[in-house]
Amino acid sequence: MKQVESLTGWERVPFDAPLGTLEAFHTSGGASTMVETFRGKVRTLDYKTLRYPGHLRRIKLLGDLGFWSDKPVVAGEVEVQPRAVLGALLERQGWVKEDLIALAAWGIGVKNSRRLRIDARMLDFYDETTGLSAMARTTGFPAAILARMLMDGRIADRGGLRQEAAVPQTEFLKELEKRGVRITFSVRRLEQ
Repeated sequence: MKQVESLTGWERVPFDAPLGTLEAFHTSGGASTMVETFRGKVRTLDYKTLRYPGHLRRIKLLGDLGFWSDKPVVAGEVEVQPRAVLGALLERQGWVKEDLIALAAWGIGVKNSRRLRIDARMLDFYDETTGLSAMARTTGFPAAILARMLMDGRIADRGGLRQEAAVPQTEFLKELEKRGVRITFSVRRLEQ
């Protein structure tokens, strides 16, 4: 297992219309317990954030200029925390209500002596009818589905559970689709 610095590992990730090519880079927390669950079963497991082209360069510039720091600096006659100033400026810009969430996941492995690549893709948008942002939909719906699965016994185990091991995947994906969040899968054979 190896920890890597956030905002490294930049790569291009092709995505369907209307997005086109996005950029991906390491960020913290996304792989969660998967590194332990799949230890010895998966050779490489990365977690990266997808953003529009140029996002990483812009966000790193803010860090390079010191805007991520909690250490107070004197500006004029007042002392301010650069991070708090950045937060206030971003809040002033307001949140984008009509957002979208893009997810790309893939795995390469061998099944029945054939080398395969499996791709999973999701693209979710702000829902004008309900007024729910894509972030609210793709965060809230899974949490609600898991709560219901725990309540009705589809997830029988209790305690601190690893979601990748405890959640019945097919049922979970069907529940997401009922709410309009669809993850598509494709499989293709690779050369040996």
